[in-house]
Amino acid sequence: MSHEHTAAPGFSLASTIGPIDASVVPALLAAYAAQTGVNVAPTGAGTNKTLELARGGGFDVVIVHALALEERFIAEGFGLSRHELMANDLVIVGPADDPAGVR
Repeated sequence: MSHEHTAAPGFSLASTIGPIDASVVPALLAAYAAQTGVNVAPTGAGTNKTLELARGGGFDVVIVHALALEERFIAEGFGLSRHELMANDLVIVGPADDPAGVR
């Protein structure tokens, strides 16, 4: 999958690569296209690079996952608002007697 900027006119999105490769971003954009008829191809990069690209302009929506960097991005005037879109749940699975001492 290419991570190059090829967004439709009027709407552009930059995202960290993880949500793109995990098919979260493509699923959201497919649903958006189905409702609006507008196809959007995301630009993908690591969090720092995504925010660096966004600081240069040209993106309407930015999806990243580093709270402090996101808050600084907004405070510096590069973004209008921050909205939580998704979260991670980490689950450790193992025997009830916990031989690894995870608890």
